[in-house]
Amino acid sequence: RALCILPPPSTPPVLEPSAFSRAIHNSGEPFHSPPYISSWTTVGNYPSPVFDDHLHRPPAAFSSRHRFVNPRETILRHILPNPSAADPRASGDRKGGALSSELLRTGPAEKIAFHPKTVRAAVVTTGGLCPGMNTLIREIFLSLTKVYGVEEVFAVPYGYTGFTAPPSTPSDASSPSPLPSLTPLNLAAVDKIHHRGGSILGSVQTPGFDADKTAAIIGDLHLSMVFVIGGGGSMAAASLLSAAAQALRLKTAIIGIPGSTDNDIPVIDKSYGFDTATRVAIRAVKSAYVEATSAVNGVGLVKLPGKACGQIACYAALGSQAVDFVLIPELKFRLDGPKGLFQAVLDRFKTQGFAVIVVSEGAGAEMMGEIGER
Repeated sequence: RALCILPPPSTPPVLEPSAFSRAIHNSGEPFHSPPYISSWTTVGNYPSPVFDDHLHRPPAAFSSRHRFVNPRETILRHILPNPSAADPRASGDRKGGALSSELLRTGPAEKIAFHPKTVRAAVVTTGGLCPGMNTLIREIFLSLTKVYGVEEVFAVPYGYTGFTAPPSTPSDASSPSPLPSLTPLNLAAVDKIHHRGGSILGSVQTPGFDADKTAAIIGDLHLSMVFVIGGGGSMAAASLLSAAAQALRLKTAIIGIPGSTDNDIPVIDKSYGFDTATRVAIRAVKSAYVEATSAVNGVGLVKLPGKACGQIACYAALGSQAVDFVLIPELKFRLDGPKGLFQAVLDRFKTQGFAVIVVSEGAGAEMMGEIGER
């Protein structure tokens, strides 16, 4: 999947509500524009080089309005005409109207905040591994260097700790704390990494993440852009890091790229890695089905990732069409009793002679009680 990396526009757009969302806006609820770097520091106003290269240039018949995204464009995420009076969102003046939520559309901006030749960008992968991380690293590098002409792109090793870890070379103890040593990325380093799993940068959890300290180091490194690839926790940390950068008035854009097998990040429809994880899960479920049907009263039990989100389990069940019971963290269930899981499995034995159960790792956690820190 190709990824187009977009430096932030130089000025925030003036957003106008669409007809569908006017009911919400007229009721007094504000339309929240995302933070733009020009709102807390001074940046440039440079023409985008996206279409300067003939390889990326659209046909001459296309005007600039077809080449670049209008900064006022939004995408309707949900449209609910004539909501029910029982819907809590339909209270007050919105009864009988329309409800919608909108997202600001992204794409190539005609004017950008950073001159590509002055950009110092960094890429970091954090949290658990997911399929596609190396592909994202590669596409970020190629988009920045080949499309925008950026000359300096750095690799941050082992998550956010790569910003705060000491450099590989010793320094004078009397000098201030040394800055981390970031490795420049080049074409040879990323050329074939999309054929490899994991992350060439390393990806670890970051307990005790200090956004203020990390932001200060990013400022000392004079980084213009930091691309964070990771799951829900990584995106939450990136949000804190962005707020810390704003507080310090850094000329730095923090860009979050959701990579999570669990698909547990709000707002977006699908995170990187989820499709691959689901395909692998379907194969495991089908294998469990074969084993279960080959035994008397056989049970095929498959545990899948999903500590707080059961999407892999649900999609694997739908994709395989071979599952009798799906247990996910979002829905509580009981084991014993006439309506419990055990009785349901026994009933299934009577009707078909086997059962296939898919369990998300976080399902039934409330039954486990206190089991230490986790």
